[in-house]
Amino acid sequence: MGEQDPRTELDLENPPHGEAEDIEACVRLIQEIMRLGPRPMMRGQHAKSTGDVKARLIVDPARPAETRFGIFESDRTYDAIVRFSNGAGSMSPDTRADARGMAIKVLGVSGPRAFEEAGDTDTQDFVMINFPQFPVRNAHEYRKFMESRLKYIGLLGQAGNAIGQLLFFVPFRLGQFLRVGRKLIGTSRSPLVERYWSMSPYRLGPRAIKFSLVPHPVNSEALPANPSKDVHSADQLSRVLADHLRAEEARFDFVVQFRNDPKSMPIEDPTVLWDESISKPVKVATLIIDQADLNSPESIAFRKEVEAMSFNPWHALEAHRPLGGINRLRKRVYQESTKLRRESS
Repeated sequence: MGEQDPRTELDLENPPHGEAEDIEACVRLIQEIMRLGPRPMMRGQHAKSTGDVKARLIVDPARPAETRFGIFESDRTYDAIVRFSNGAGSMSPDTRADARGMAIKVLGVSGPRAFEEAGDTDTQDFVMINFPQFPVRNAHEYRKFMESRLKYIGLLGQAGNAIGQLLFFVPFRLGQFLRVGRKLIGTSRSPLVERYWSMSPYRLGPRAIKFSLVPHPVNSEALPANPSKDVHSADQLSRVLADHLRAEEARFDFVVQFRNDPKSMPIEDPTVLWDESISKPVKVATLIIDQADLNSPESIAFRKEVEAMSFNPWHALEAHRPLGGINRLRKRVYQESTKLRRESS
């Protein structure tokens, strides 16, 4: 194992030449793709919610001292909002193979902000997907990815979106495509049984980490051994989530993985897996999703409120500042795509 890097997180970032231009090009490309889609505009990714729920984030009193920064500094319980989603930028059926997302908005947070934005003064967002690695390395590769998507949407309509993604990854990032493809061959049985990763790095006080949400075994105990495919299968993940929460709560462990080997745990390349045998994740909190009737009028009204919200990794305390080029890209892309989506509604 390499020596622990003694530098602070800000010293660890190393933006490549031309990144600012690539980021602005990505913003323009995503805006064009969104304008070619349906009205009102949907999220560019993770368009379809599979569940919007209330939760509590309970900071673990037994967490290590080196994790006690930001929202994990003190022993306390936060109210939170959780949005489960499919990865696509379209309202595809849940039976289609896809990435699955989990976004958490922790409420009642105070402290210095990583990025000041109107309406974002007391929240901490954590945005994750059920795969540990990001599919592209940096803003330049993401620009090429978006150019491929836009080209084939222009030629074939929305059906060209998937073709553009495929034709980008096969020659340009074949290994990553195959790794993600193996993950997506099967469809998810429930949003509650997936593990979700940050993929990209973040600060935790003076050090760099990645984080993930690990489901408790109780989340899968209520699942039938052979789930049926009924007429509601297009929304079956929402249905399974509602069935579970009608009967009982759900739980996830919030764990963090410290960067302790600079060579094998890069900041600027989120396609690289941080080996958990080199740095074992440690628990810092428990997320409890409360028992609820998701089909009640109150839950339906709550879902509408959540779907109007923005979940952004830059809705963050300085102690949890996003790190690396993909997160610098997200800062601009999330801000501008949210603005465009709200202007179209």
